[in-house]
Amino acid sequence: MNELLFLKIMVIVLWAAIVLLYCFRLRDKFKIKTESIEMGDYEIKIVNGNISINPKKK
Repeated sequence: MNELLFLKIMVIVLWAAIVLLYCFRLRDKFKIKTESIEMGDYEIKIVNGNISINPKKK
């Protein structure tokens, strides 16, 4: 009886670890990468590879 209980617990722990790893991988894949550079009167923003140049707000 003890071996069966131990096996059930191990299966649940392994399953939980796999699900957590999968969730962290998905979160990293869809994370939005943003960089912002200020030059003079303009602000250059790079979001996921898209570049936008906006005048600074005064």
